[in-house]
Amino acid sequence: MLYGCGKVGTEIIKQRYKKNSGPHIRLLCVSRKKKLTEKSDSSAKKRRSDNVLSMALDLDERENIKRIASLGSMIIVLIPTMDSNNSLRGQEKDSRTRLLAIELSKKEAAQIKGVYLSTTGVYGDKNGKKINETSKCIPKNKRSLRRLDAENKVRKLNFHVLRVPGIYSINRLPLSRLLKKTPVLNNEEDIYTNHIHEKDLARTAYLALFKGKRSRVTNVVDNSELKMSEYMDLIASATGIEKPVRASIFELTKLAEKGLISEMAMSFLNESRRVDNKRLQEELKVNLNYPTVDKFIKTNKKQLSTIRQQTPAQ
Repeated sequence: MLYGCGKVGTEIIKQRYKKNSGPHIRLLCVSRKKKLTEKSDSSAKKRRSDNVLSMALDLDERENIKRIASLGSMIIVLIPTMDSNNSLRGQEKDSRTRLLAIELSKKEAAQIKGVYLSTTGVYGDKNGKKINETSKCIPKNKRSLRRLDAENKVRKLNFHVLRVPGIYSINRLPLSRLLKKTPVLNNEEDIYTNHIHEKDLARTAYLALFKGKRSRVTNVVDNSELKMSEYMDLIASATGIEKPVRASIFELTKLAEKGLISEMAMSFLNESRRVDNKRLQEELKVNLNYPTVDKFIKTNKKQLSTIRQQTPAQ
């Protein structure tokens, strides 16, 4: 079961039914949205339609959760946390995952094998230090606090937790921000960011169902050690967009006050950490297709060079 089926869930499905692989695997895709659109060749589309059942449900309704919890014993949880404005149990609690955990806990533990996609944001600010899965979690923003709350609930059900950083792909790049010429932090105040390609994340999430240790946490990050301005410069150069100018945190805060930078984007600027991926490589044995952002750029150089022409003017 794919519990939530956005871009990562869609990629999992594509990978499972690519060519002739996995015809014996059946997936139940439970999402808040309507059935996934298909843009593949007709033979792949036929394989998927035969083996993927899609359900669109309100995932915050207890009766729906009861129904879903009874349907599968292997589950990958991909849903976002409950937005703090709608949270029934406080802004730091994830009522959405709590509902699911309550219903799944009624099944015998041996009957459940699960993977939960969380965020590296649960670590909080580490001042650019190298950290691993044993590092203390001190999240500050509400989104990461809700993720940590969700982690605690699903680990009691022996779920394997994947902590995920910024996800990117050819269709998931900060082009809009570059085209708007939004400044980035100067060298003195810049922060380390962590990344993972969407395809590598999808493959890891599926593999963790079978190779992941119960109640274990794994960081799903690539080998890059980039500061945010370095990442933005790489994407700008690859796509032929002008590199962003540098600014101080004070200047960026002023832009945020004018609504020119989102609250979420500003929250990222207050946290700097370099996340270790040894468990990903040694325990899950994942060989990343894109071990660095630079490898992604070199592999997709031609497509990236034309991507600006396909992007609406800002």
